[in-house]
Amino acid sequence: MGRSQRHRRPLFARWRHDEDRERGSLHVMAIPIAVGMLSVAVLVISMVGSATNDRREAGTAADSAALAAAQEWDEHLGALHGLHLLPGDFGDFWGIIEELLLTLVVADKMEEAATAYAEANGAELADFDYDVDSLRVWVEVEHEDEVPVAEIRSKAEATAQIKLNGGLCEDDGSLGWMIDGECVTEPDEDEMPGEDQGEDPGSEEPGDGDEEEDEEPAWEAPEVDGYGSRIVLVD
Repeated sequence: MGRSQRHRRPLFARWRHDEDRERGSLHVMAIPIAVGMLSVAVLVISMVGSATNDRREAGTAADSAALAAAQEWDEHLGALHGLHLLPGDFGDFWGIIEELLLTLVVADKMEEAATAYAEANGAELADFDYDVDSLRVWVEVEHEDEVPVAEIRSKAEATAQIKLNGGLCEDDGSLGWMIDGECVTEPDEDEMPGEDQGEDPGSEEPGDGDEEEDEEPAWEAPEVDGYGSRIVLVD
């Protein structure tokens, strides 16, 4: 009997077998790479989502803080309106032009209000300023939480403005009265009382033959509307 010949696998079959084995190895190696890429993608999406949400919340906190500060200022102006209008005396009425648009005490209250409203909306007051001439309040806040991985806090700014539309007016940093549609910051000379107004009529008795002078009519305040204003957010 002849020797049996050993069965040999065709060359093409061996090549296919080696290719399948390499392909299987590549698939196994690709799994951790895919998992790593997926983890990075999830982390990036989480960071972007967190940053977007924090930025939105910081914007809300900034708006609230600016409006709260402007409200404190507006209440001060409304109080000045009543303080100088109600007595009906010439000196009290026109004393409004000597009042400061903003005092340090009121400015401190404004900053306290801005701080409180920023904290109530998940942020901290980072900066605070105001402009007397334009009746504007500016604030900057930082979100209380940091963006994951980036370790930064979202910031936002806001500006609120008081717009006077009744009773009081502002001209070049000075308060005045809105009279007949115009901002008046000083009285007319004809409106000012005489020098003898306010003297005690009983201090001097008229002598014999002296004619009693007619008394000047009491001073009447110009017609002024009640205090009116609007507080708005501006760019």
